[in-house]
Amino acid sequence: MALNTLFFSLGVLECFMIFTACTYNVALNKPAYQVNPYISYTLSSDTFDASNAVDGLKTDLNGLHGQCTLSDINITSAIWWVNLTKIFNIHDIKIYYRTDNVAWDSNNGNTGRFLGFSLYVSNTTERSKGKLCFKDTSFTRGTIPPVFTVTCPVQGQYVIYYNERLPGVVYPNGYSYYAYLDLCEVEVHACPDGFHGEHCLNQCNDTCVGCNIISGLCDNGCYPGWRGNYCHEKCKNNTYGQDCSLHCGHCSEFESCNHINGSCMNGCGDGYKRETCTEKCNFGYYGYGCRDQCSTFCKASRDCDHVTGFCIDGCKSGWQGDDCLEVSKVVDCERTWKPEFQGVLGIFCITLIITCVLIAYIIITRVKNARQKEAERIQCTKSEKNIEGNLTLTIDHGSLERKYDDLGMSTDVETYDVAY
Repeated sequence: MALNTLFFSLGVLECFMIFTACTYNVALNKPAYQVNPYISYTLSSDTFDASNAVDGLKTDLNGLHGQCTLSDINITSAIWWVNLTKIFNIHDIKIYYRTDNVAWDSNNGNTGRFLGFSLYVSNTTERSKGKLCFKDTSFTRGTIPPVFTVTCPVQGQYVIYYNERLPGVVYPNGYSYYAYLDLCEVEVHACPDGFHGEHCLNQCNDTCVGCNIISGLCDNGCYPGWRGNYCHEKCKNNTYGQDCSLHCGHCSEFESCNHINGSCMNGCGDGYKRETCTEKCNFGYYGYGCRDQCSTFCKASRDCDHVTGFCIDGCKSGWQGDDCLEVSKVVDCERTWKPEFQGVLGIFCITLIITCVLIAYIIITRVKNARQKEAERIQCTKSEKNIEGNLTLTIDHGSLERKYDDLGMSTDVETYDVAY
């Protein structure tokens, strides 16, 4: 890995010095795989291994000499891919076909095997989830080149070669009957990170997350604080951060904040704190730097506006002013004696009413009792008179005459009513 990095660094330096292409082969010695590899009963399986197509060897293009990868015979689809181990900004792909080291023309039996092939770049081993870089629809046995190069400005981790000869499909003249995979070398050239253009000589804006390797456009967006197709414009209109989607806080003197992190260069305006000046002062504090304490004479102690220091619900009794720091010169009747007077008056009235009710009750009760006693007395008097009229004593005259005779008194007796 260290050796590859050294070669890459030297290659980039050399391309700048001589102004040649700055691409490099990112497929070299990377993991490769093929479906239906060729099986030989006389030669080692390594002779046709999928890795032969990325070993950097292409001096001998004979399929049986160990520098090419071959697929099995009589198959309907041939698939090979290389894993670049990470996503690269791919510039172009170059393929060296198996020629068997003989003239490459319509008489070469290998030419028909490559007709109709496809190249994909994907982030998985499934070509359907990737991008089609090339699909042959026009080559013939006489026109297909032995070394094929296609520009494919995409990002991806897997480069997939695919060909097919499906049953029931009529293919053009010259196409082989079965599908084959006879590749001697596949090179995937990528721009170094941060470069773009025809030969990867142009440097991307360092404010790009990753630029298009052909146009230099920032296809993957900008770093926080930057905007525009090339990410060369700072955030504006008091915005900052990723995609300029955040709004600046309350910076001092209404200044704009840092377009990247939102910090206020000259501190916060009154009533705000922290680097971005988006937080209000803590309860009980206000003003520049949140250094001033709210008045304890606010109606709710130290409950004031975080910017001005004005008490939210007014002042306690005896204090006045927006910040409740002035002693009242005139007592506020509404807030001092009036409520107390009304309270005392109310208690007095209630007491008076209760007292009057009690006195009235006592008077009514006494009058009622007196009337009742007078009625009883009158009743008693009437009863006595009745008794007196009815009690009359009758004297026996014969008895009185005898007694008087015995006494030698006159017998002329008068009858008296004796009343008791």
